[in-house]
Amino acid sequence: MSKTTITWIFFLITIQQTLVHLFEVVDITEENYKNYKNKDNLVLYFHATWSSNSLKHKREFYSLAQTLEQNPTFKNQTMVFGIISNKAYKICREYEVKNYPSIYYIKDSIKYLYNGQVSSDYISDWIER
Repeated sequence: MSKTTITWIFFLITIQQTLVHLFEVVDITEENYKNYKNKDNLVLYFHATWSSNSLKHKREFYSLAQTLEQNPTFKNQTMVFGIISNKAYKICREYEVKNYPSIYYIKDSIKYLYNGQVSSDYISDWIER
């Protein structure tokens, strides 16, 4: 392996670590919620463990993190993508979740409920506005 190849591998690993830090996807529980509750640029995905729709849309949520990570509008911003199950009753009540899946975006301490098609492209456009 040449010195140039090693340098590129190190560079790519460093870039990946930085992106993971800036755009974090976490499972949020009632126990760890306090670590994320007051963060800005927080996207929350509420899902029901019994719902096939929720499981299907969960993949779109991961795709959303990747889409926004590559969007120049969000460059150098930290975003957290939280996955919250219907078993986290207190958090679901705090957000008044009535349907699963539900997606919220928290910006400047204001909670926005997404009401459109569950697609990473549509949600990404909605968050940009």
